Amino acid sequence: MLVTGMLLAGCASQPPVTTGSVASCFQFAASAIQRHVTVTGVPPACRGLSQAQVNGAVSRALRAAAAGVRGKVRQHQVIGRDSGYVAGLIHAIPASGPTAVAVPQSRPPSPAALGLAALIAWLITVGLGVSMMVRWITRTRRAGPPSRGGRGPVLNFTHFGLALTGLLAWISYLATGVTGLPPSGRRPVRG
Repeated sequence: MLVTGMLLAGCASQPPVTTGSVASCFQFAASAIQRHVTVTGVPPACRGLSQAQVNGAVSRALRAAAAGVRGKVRQHQVIGRDSGYVAGLIHAIPASGPTAVAVPQSRPPSPAALGLAALIAWLITVGLGVSMMVRWITRTRRAGPPSRGGRGPVLNFTHFGLALTGLLAWISYLATGVTGLPPSGRRPVRG
């Protein structure tokens, strides 16, 4: 009996466990939001959790507080309003180890790069057009005189000529930077 009393007294005098759980952290954050109490430190309900777990519990509590509100815009407004009460719990999680990759800011491509890409596209188009023209010529030589239903040679050579003219105009623009027409919306300056 004396041993049992000592054991019970020893168990009763131990300090309470100071580590929390995700569920208890969620309940604490939800209660703070509901009562409009600003949290300034880490409560026992959230101690021992990783920052990602605390952030997740607080985020879930904020979404739960806005669950009955209709409309996403209104829900975001409620979350924004209520996040001030639990902002002391939320912290950014630093990237760690080799998984963190710095992404350079993207810049718009330079005019020279765009011009070169357009030139390559033109050259591919011309290559395909030339191969189609060669196949058409070889097919018509083997088949004899063209029939009335097919395209005539004038249409094919006109198409080829216009494509070649467009390519040469683009190459000359890339080489000189001079356009044949003034920019749209502006009148040419006469001096």
